[in-house]
Parts: sequence; structure tokens; C-alpha cells
Amino acid sequence: MSTGTDRIEARNELRTAPTEQFGIIFNGPNAPLEYKKLPMPQMQPDEILVKVLFTGVCHSDYHIWKGDWKEPAKRPLIGGHEGVGVVIAIGNKVSFLSGFQVGGHVAFKVYSPSSFVSEAQYLHNYCLGCETCLSDDMSSCPDSRLTGYTADGTFQQYVARKASSLQMLSKDINLPEATCICCPGATVYRVRKLEVCSDNIGT
Repeated sequence: MSTGTDRIEARNELRTAPTEQFGIIFNGPNAPLEYKKLPMPQMQPDEILVKVLFTGVCHSDYHIWKGDWKEPAKRPLIGGHEGVGVVIAIGNKVSFLSGFQVGGHVAFKVYSPSSFVSEAQYLHNYCLGCETCLSDDMSSCPDSRLTGYTADGTFQQYVARKASSLQMLSKDINLPEATCICCPGATVYRVRKLEVCSDNIGT
């Protein structure tokens, strides 16, 4: 459980964090990928600031860069949604009961809904208060955004995310391997889960 000392440490850590970082950004479909200096993300009081240690490249990132999907991507965009990192700051509106601590390892969640219709998605944020969120359909939330698609993602050194969009990791987990679970692992798990549910329905 996070303590008051952790919360003070988080604020102190935030004051000493750099004002700039590096990341990969592009400004439209098939535009050049630029590795450049970028401003630090602006962490909100209900968010956690994560230093990205490892990030994967998904085939979805390629489609987003190419502009292959119907919904337009954010412009300019920092892509990426598979990532793990270390907590360096915790907003003062993040509940102590969340368990997050400065120095703890976290993964960026891939939301795997229980619905047969919805696909596993890399949600950046959602309200958790509307009818769709309360029905376990966060992907239909009017306030939802997708990491690395309609919101900046993990192809940068630092990312600010809501606690509900992060998963705590044990310190003994292999972080490069954990990165692979963030999207492909969750996708395969979801397919298997739906197969089991289908088998049970058919019996």
C-alpha cells in the first residue's frame, strides 16, 4: 500500500524530473518518423508519471502510421502502446489504496472486455462513471482515448497515465518479457478466453 511518505517522495521526484525528453513523433499518415526532443507530458492530479523502460512495436502501430484505419489518429502523434516502466511521480488525487508506489514497476494495460463484440483495446483513459463504463464496455465511453492512436503513447521516455490504465508488476518480473504481454499476450489470452466461453455455451 502506498504511504504518505511515498506521496511526498512522488512530488519531490516530479520537481526534479527533466523538462524535456526524447521520443518518436509523426505528423500524419505515412509522414516521416522523427526522433526529436519533446516537452515532458503534463501530469494531472489523478495521473501517474511513468518512465518508460521498454516498449514494443505492434503491427497496429504500423497501420496507424500508414493511416489505414477509418478513425483519424491524433496529429502530431507519439505512437506505441506496449510498454513497461517505473513510477517516478504520483498525482495527489490518486488514492492511497491503489497500491502504486514511487519506484514500482508498472505495465500499460490492454483492456480486454468481457463482451464478444468488443476487441481488446489499448485504452488511454475512460471515465469509469458513465453507463458504458459501468457495463464493462469502456471502449464505448464518450471520453475514451486510445494510447498511441488518439492519445500519445509509449514511443517516448515518459508517459502520464491514470492509475486505472496501469498494472502493477512484481519487481522480480522480467520487464522485456512483460512488454510482450501488454498487447500480443493479452490478445492471445482473450481469444482463448472467448473460445472457452463459446465451448461452454455450446454444451
